[in-house]
Amino acid sequence: MNCPLRTPGLVAAYSEGHAAAGRLHDAGLDHPQVMRFVTWYSLERGDGREVRPLVAASMADKVAAVEDAQRRGTVTDRMGAGELLALVLVIATMWQRQGEDVRSLLPASERRRVVVESVRQLATA
Repeated sequence: MNCPLRTPGLVAAYSEGHAAAGRLHDAGLDHPQVMRFVTWYSLERGDGREVRPLVAASMADKVAAVEDAQRRGTVTDRMGAGELLALVLVIATMWQRQGEDVRSLLPASERRRVVVESVRQLATA
C-alpha cells in the first residue's frame, strides 16, 4: 500500500484545541480495520526497515504543523515536535490497541474523555 495513513484533523489539534485527538479515537472505533492494518503493516515490515517515502512525507508534514504551533505558543515546547506527535498518536489510539484486560479498567463511555483530557494536559503550553 502506497497511501499514507490519513489522520483527519490531527494537525488541527494544535490550533483548535485537542478535540482532534478525540476524533482520531472515534475514527479508530468507527474503522477498526484501519488499526488492524496498521498493526499488520508494522509486523510485516519489522524493525530496522526504512519508512516509505510517502509515509515519511506525511509524518514530516504533521511534525512541521506541530513545530509551527510550538512557535506560535499554542502547544508546549517542553519536548520536540516529533515526540509530542508520537505521544498524541499513541494516546488517541490506545484503547484500540489494548486487550480486554486493559479496556476493562475504564468504561467505553469514558475513554474518549480520557484521550482528549490527556492530550490537552500533555500538549498545553
